[in-house]
Amino acid sequence: MRHVFLATINHFDTAAIVEILNKNSIDFFFKNLHSSSIMAGWATPGSLFNERTLFVDITKLELARELLATYIRLE
Repeated sequence: MRHVFLATINHFDTAAIVEILNKNSIDFFFKNLHSSSIMAGWATPGSLFNERTLFVDITKLELARELLATYIRLE
């Protein structure tokens, strides 16, 4: 399965997004950029502490976009 970046989301939207994606059998994972920055030794992290990046199964990307339109900004 191949995953692609969909959006950067706020930590507080995570529970609702997880519920929607699980309900629709969309495989996904989150990456915490703030933690990655800290582990890399950056004095000033490259992201805010409450941001996460969302990656979804490429075969269900369009469905995920439609379902999450109220939670993410797609440009």
